[in-house]
Amino acid sequence: MTDAAPQNKNRRRRMLWAAVLLAPLLMVFAVYLWLWTSWADTARLPPLRDGDVVFNTSTSRQSLAVGLATQSLLTHVGFIRHRADVPYVIEASSMTGEMPLTDWIGEGYGGRLLVMRPEALEPAQFSAAARFGEAHFGKPYDIFFAPGHDAFYCSELVHDAFAAGGVTLGRVQKLRDLHLTSAPVRRLIGERWARHPHCKDGAAKDADDCLSVIGTLDIVTPVSLARDKSLHTVYSNYPF
Repeated sequence: MTDAAPQNKNRRRRMLWAAVLLAPLLMVFAVYLWLWTSWADTARLPPLRDGDVVFNTSTSRQSLAVGLATQSLLTHVGFIRHRADVPYVIEASSMTGEMPLTDWIGEGYGGRLLVMRPEALEPAQFSAAARFGEAHFGKPYDIFFAPGHDAFYCSELVHDAFAAGGVTLGRVQKLRDLHLTSAPVRRLIGERWARHPHCKDGAAKDADDCLSVIGTLDIVTPVSLARDKSLHTVYSNYPF
């Protein structure tokens, strides 16, 4: 009888350590299961329209920095155009172009998808937006997020394409108004500043100097598009 108490104590200690070690694994498994069961399946989406604006969380190397700078999980955006009843996404990624929505979802993180609809969009306005996007197919991605049409970043393409149809989406901000102090953001700026069109060839002496130069440039972000009051949510598997 005298040995029972220490044995029970040791057993409880082992069970406690097992629970401590297993809890993170169970949490990871729960997250993985949720992502898998809630993956956006195009066969189960509500009917989509030409001009629907789609958002996801990019798996690109810069996505973390973009998310921190904009304080949002929405780090990539494009818009829908149907071909033979198949939804494609016109987007600016590695280059400006389009891809089937199914593939586009697969290239994002965890099958996440937000679909938002500009209800007042007229067919002629969508056609103008699609023509704008198509006219720039093949142009490179703008890693500097700078204004101009020699290269595009994703939200710039969507904003400017809809503007070509007379539709204003999102809020144009100054680069300095974003959250630029986190380590991933500073690292991205540090890697790119010397090649920036407004900073290269001695126009800026270091990353901080470059940031002061480009801080006045206009930028439009994915989350600013998503917050536009003219859009309403058609589908989302994000937890917010």
